[in-house]
Amino acid sequence: MAHLTERLKKEYLPRLLKEFGYNCYQCTKSLNDKQMIFEHLNDKRNDSRYENIAPACQSCNIKKINDLDMKLKAQDLLKQREEAGFKYLENPTAIEEISSERQLNKILFSFTEQFVEERVNTDGKYLLSDAIAEIPYLCQKRFGAGAEPTIRRYLKQITCGLSNLEIVTDEKGKHWICKRILN
Repeated sequence: MAHLTERLKKEYLPRLLKEFGYNCYQCTKSLNDKQMIFEHLNDKRNDSRYENIAPACQSCNIKKINDLDMKLKAQDLLKQREEAGFKYLENPTAIEEISSERQLNKILFSFTEQFVEERVNTDGKYLLSDAIAEIPYLCQKRFGAGAEPTIRRYLKQITCGLSNLEIVTDEKGKHWICKRILN
């Protein structure tokens, strides 16, 4: 496969966000859209398979060139992702499982997004700590799924730089989800 094109970046981004959130796979630093680098795990720029791409920060991307531990971490991640892909090819029912898992993720993400938007539209803002507690509870009651880490990841996604929602911190240090103010 050729160089990682803008089309591939757009195609891979939702899957990468689902897998890593807006975090560097090396140092787990939180990133925004402008900071995120699509790194080739095996350092071969012509190998742009999804399994070979991970989000990284500029610092880790540069350090990895000469850091053996970082190279090994990248190789291990690539191997894990390749093996996971092969398992789906070997087991026909795994495709059904991943399909139902994707469907459940779509449902939980949509519910989270809609619930937060309704709260913000109604109350003007929504306390992030309440969202982290309430939404997993509601998802478990309604759908029988929706762990807190998953909901936290969805909250990060629906308040990313591309969203109409954002997280703001008030003078008391509390984090609120509010409508993004566009300049």
